[in-house]
Amino acid sequence: MSENWERIQNLFLEALDLRPEERSSFLDTACADDADIRREVESLIAHDGASERLIADALTDTAESLFESEDLTAARLGAWRVLQEIGRGGMGTVYLASRDDDEFQKRVAIKVVKGGMDTAEVLNRFRRERQILAQLDHIYIARLIDGGSTSQGRPFLVMEYVEGKPIDVYCRDERLDVEARCGLFLKVCEAVSYAHRNLVIHRDLKPGNILVTAGGLPKLLDFGVARLVDTEYDSGSTHTVVAGRLMTPEYASPEQVRGDLVGTASDVYALGAILYELLTGAKAQSVDPHSQTELERVVCETEVQPPSVRIGASNTRLRRRLSGDLDNIVLMAMRKEAGRRYSSVDLFAEDVGRHLEGRTVTARPPSIGYRFGKFARRNRIWLAAASLVVVSLVGGTWAALSQAHHARIEQQRAEDRLSQTVELVNHALFGVHDSIARLPGATESRRQLVKSTLDYLEKVSKDAGNDERLRKALGAAYYRLGDLQGYPFAPNLGDTTGAMKSYRRSAEILDPLHRSHPNDAETQLLWLQTQGRIAGLLSQSGDSDGASKLIHDSLPAAEALARLPGAEVDAEHIQGEFYSLLANAPARHDPVQALPNARRYLEISSSLAARFPDRSDFVLDQSDGYALVGRILSRQGDIHGALENFLQSVTIREGLVKAHPNDVVYKRNLMIGYGHVGDTLGSPVVNNLGDRAGARSYYLKAVAIGEEIYKADPNDQTAKFDLAAGLQRLGMIDLPMSRSAESFAVLQRSATMLESIVANDPNNVARKRMLAITLEYLGRSRQSLGRYSEAITNFQRSLALADALLVVDPADRVALSQAFASGRALAAAMALAGDRVGALRQAQTTIARAQAALNQGTDARSRQRYLAECTLELGSIYEILAKQSPSSRQRYDWDAARTALRRAVSILDTLAGGSKLSSVEATDQQQARKLLATADRLLSASQTSSP
Repeated sequence: MSENWERIQNLFLEALDLRPEERSSFLDTACADDADIRREVESLIAHDGASERLIADALTDTAESLFESEDLTAARLGAWRVLQEIGRGGMGTVYLASRDDDEFQKRVAIKVVKGGMDTAEVLNRFRRERQILAQLDHIYIARLIDGGSTSQGRPFLVMEYVEGKPIDVYCRDERLDVEARCGLFLKVCEAVSYAHRNLVIHRDLKPGNILVTAGGLPKLLDFGVARLVDTEYDSGSTHTVVAGRLMTPEYASPEQVRGDLVGTASDVYALGAILYELLTGAKAQSVDPHSQTELERVVCETEVQPPSVRIGASNTRLRRRLSGDLDNIVLMAMRKEAGRRYSSVDLFAEDVGRHLEGRTVTARPPSIGYRFGKFARRNRIWLAAASLVVVSLVGGTWAALSQAHHARIEQQRAEDRLSQTVELVNHALFGVHDSIARLPGATESRRQLVKSTLDYLEKVSKDAGNDERLRKALGAAYYRLGDLQGYPFAPNLGDTTGAMKSYRRSAEILDPLHRSHPNDAETQLLWLQTQGRIAGLLSQSGDSDGASKLIHDSLPAAEALARLPGAEVDAEHIQGEFYSLLANAPARHDPVQALPNARRYLEISSSLAARFPDRSDFVLDQSDGYALVGRILSRQGDIHGALENFLQSVTIREGLVKAHPNDVVYKRNLMIGYGHVGDTLGSPVVNNLGDRAGARSYYLKAVAIGEEIYKADPNDQTAKFDLAAGLQRLGMIDLPMSRSAESFAVLQRSATMLESIVANDPNNVARKRMLAITLEYLGRSRQSLGRYSEAITNFQRSLALADALLVVDPADRVALSQAFASGRALAAAMALAGDRVGALRQAQTTIARAQAALNQGTDARSRQRYLAECTLELGSIYEILAKQSPSSRQRYDWDAARTALRRAVSILDTLAGGSKLSSVEATDQQQARKLLATADRLLSASQTSSP
């Protein structure tokens, strides 16, 4: 009926624009299907010549006739007796009710669709709301208790009655401090995150929809209602319908106001607005809900003021409390662009929690003063000693240069002091820095040292002009800064974007020196090392072509370095690193060259290690060479050859750790080596030897080292990623055993850590790949526990991540393989959940994708393997459906399963005829034959029993 009223109003306004003699023919056409609407429009037209009061009366009378409602007080609805009306909205009325039998005493809230609003669309929305609420079972969400229809056929919902205050009122009345308000807000985030995991977006979060009980327990109301039906009247805010979109303007995200696609980011925005109001007592933005233009200008274009700015000047204590972290957290949640907000409610809540614990938050740029302040408060005693060293180093040098600056009379003295400055800086960067780089927990200290030295050098360079010695030191400083920001193979802060900027800045500074001083070995080596770092990050971000080109372009300079006196060893070493990068970078595009390049790296590193046995860095490179050859052999199907190389690598690394027990780099490499051996023995996602127990023992050793390194230095993002990767492997290997619950807990921890890492470093392809596979196996773990809905969500997110990687690089075979794995798993989970149509549609989509894989640069064998796996999954799904189907349909499902399985077996047999099957392919072949035998047996039995 509300839609009829909108139609009546629109037709009335259009008719007024026509000449009186044209209106009749216009209404003949526009109202041909509804005489009642025509009468209403003609009635309004007839009143048009009267006064404004008469028009208003006519509109009001018509509207009231469309939205008639009856008072249900004292009526019985199912097992419930209505006590009184407690709320009213455009589409529904809410009543307080109690149980009307002798079973038990309970008060509830009942929402009933208004008379006149029971159209097919509204009723359908109401039923969908009931379905959504039925699946939400959380301590901080008002529960759905019952449902039914009135004697007039209007549906109603029976909800948990929450006796409490809106969250903003509660905070004000209880005079909660900032910490308590943030703590209460975190509970709200838990509920919203739970809803998101169940594929429910609230879309109308506001203080009026969050009631807090006398015991301080928050309860979220109207989950999903903003998307489905109107909500109760809220005196603190008003609803606005913009182009058919229901929203509360003060909390609506820009995409809601514009009518764009709405996702979880809109709830993040609304939560930001709520936190803003809880902290300041004022709404984030004042809007005019009656002006669409003004609404869009304010919500979509006008930046939100920091919360601290909204606090009165007299309340300096609160202003200081909000400025900084809380300002940045709230503003990040309320960014206009959805993609720049927190990517999930969990990450939003994590930042609030980190602030309350006094740790750094992702919403704030990691400025030196900020991180230093956080670090100093946690490590006062240790930092005091370290600061004396840094202050003495930097402060003393700056004083020396200042004297030189003010004593221009003696140019020679200034030059001498400048030389001393460069010498001291080099000592800081190459001596002090490198000596602590491998100590546990040194990441923050390294950052402080390099950043302080870099800031100092930037100041010095302004006075020293283009002194080449100083520029070289500056280039080295940026190189070191890049390493600790995000070099992925050593302890770092996880900022690969910042690392790339620092490496490029270093190259920019060093390029002129590289060209003008071809015989300066130190400059040439530093320039080559910077090129190698840039190439490494390009490869990590998925740009293997760019990485390969950069290395090929740099190889002549490495060969030239080898001809300089005294630079032969350094040149050999850097050439080895380049061959290592080439072995990794072109593996997707030119796999033939991967193994020769890896063996060239192993040859160079082994030669250096043999000639310089006291150089442990050369020995480590040798172990890396064995590991690299092992990885490529594994990809090529030579599992025994891979294991031999991995074990050789582990033996070398165990010796290094024994000789250097406190060296983080050596420990990390041993951990990685254990992971490689475990993968080769029994990882379910790569070719392996089928020894799951052996794999688990190596994974446990890897996780133990990972835990030790991460606990010693939580700021080290590489350590965090390594631990997450180890946990992922352990969770995967446990899954098929009798450890489902343990596997779930391990995988959940891994996924949580990886979510945070990816959010902080969104351009890192390797991290995204790891998260995608972790989500897949977390879904499998949930599926094994019978939690199909949650499993489906995990599979969908894993598939979305893989698809996003393929958009950036369609030739990313790791992402393509992940897309197939997640797509197959999603189809199976849908089948187990009883979604026959969805399961078969997803399975057929994945098969079609496998058939088209050749167009994505996939080789013929891989394409056939993908097709076999997807067809096998289709057969498996039909078997699942056959077990769920009524007897009349079972034969059809078993027959469809047999057809798919025969095709899968045929493809795998063809592959076996061409070459030996990999362990994964052999397992698929065995499973396909087993399922096919089951289908044949049951179909034969059913045919025998048929009359």
